[in-house]
Amino acid sequence: MSRRLEDHLVRWEGWRPKAYKCPAGHWTIGVGHRLTGEELRTGLVVAGGEALAWRKGLSGAGIEAVLRADAAGADAARGRGSGAGS
Repeated sequence: MSRRLEDHLVRWEGWRPKAYKCPAGHWTIGVGHRLTGEELRTGLVVAGGEALAWRKGLSGAGIEAVLRADAAGADAARGRGSGAGS
């Protein structure tokens, strides 16, 4: 993900170390990461192969890891691969 895109996402979504309910009513953390049912049940978010406990908040490095994992997932879903556009 390009630095420009990352900066835009942070401005748009915010940088939130603690979980919150977004305006649509979904539990969210970090930079717009919508917590899944599994993540809500376990209290863990998996990013970059590492399980991160989120209930007491994510560190800055944890937020960055989740953001990059979300971006890589979006790239893969578009069929671009995680390195495109960086």
